Amino acid sequence: MNFINRRCFLASSSTLSLVSALGAPFDRSGKPNIRLGLAAYSFRSFFKHQRNSLREVKNRPMDMFKFIDFCADNGCDGTELTSYFFPHNVTDKYLTDLRRHAFLRGIDISGTAVGNNFSLPKGEKRNAQISYVKKWIDHA
Repeated sequence: MNFINRRCFLASSSTLSLVSALGAPFDRSGKPNIRLGLAAYSFRSFFKHQRNSLREVKNRPMDMFKFIDFCADNGCDGTELTSYFFPHNVTDKYLTDLRRHAFLRGIDISGTAVGNNFSLPKGEKRNAQISYVKKWIDHA
């Protein structure tokens, strides 16, 4: 037979009293509006482009257009596009075509993820990181 010790009893009692003080949930004026989005980073092993290099992907290689198609085909409302998986010298035309493709497929682009390291000491390497992030802010 398991007996509860005094410490567990006191902890449980205090937790129970806090929960009872919360009260009833507030009334909503409508249904919750939760929308599903998918981050490109989740598919990192399928992208041909990886941070300024091109790699061979044997199992269903993907680019951003195919990723947006995947999101649309699987009922997602939006996506977060990760900068690592764009072609190295991405052009304004590529970005415009991608935005158009997302729009036509009904996919909102919620943002973009950019890998960076701002903790480097002052100098050329940190300046390169700052420039990289500014470039992707402009692309967004």
